[in-house]
Amino acid sequence: MEKADNTIIHNGEIVTLKEARQIWAGDTLHKWEEEWDAHQLSRWTHFLFPTVQRRLDMKDLVPTFWSTQAITGHSVFRGYLKTRVRVDSESCPCGFGIESAEHVFRECIRHISGRPTDWEDLTMDHIRYMERITLNLWEEENPNFKTRRKR
Repeated sequence: MEKADNTIIHNGEIVTLKEARQIWAGDTLHKWEEEWDAHQLSRWTHFLFPTVQRRLDMKDLVPTFWSTQAITGHSVFRGYLKTRVRVDSESCPCGFGIESAEHVFRECIRHISGRPTDWEDLTMDHIRYMERITLNLWEEENPNFKTRRKR
């Protein structure tokens, strides 16, 4: 119920519209955080962004094709491609595990150059590293991609 003086009644209390928006935003974020935390899929993305607020705080992150591929793990990682029946083996060419986003970005000996050492607090350096490696993997997986990109 809205009153004429830009106030409303929310849970039995009179609050201003500004206060109501803040309450609703907080409630929405709380619900979103609960759902994000309970979600069992996308564990790599959850590792990078353990809370929704953490992602919202990264205001300088403007998603690109490459960053979304890296952040979601839905790219040319053999572990993902195997689930899509695009490759026969999910093994990493390094010989030390399944080629997942986490393996490639944090463990794989093939992608050590420029790798951030601390993954506790995701920064734009992490994003740029993941974008570069994802692009490299695309070029390895799709030989014609590199040729077309340089034209």
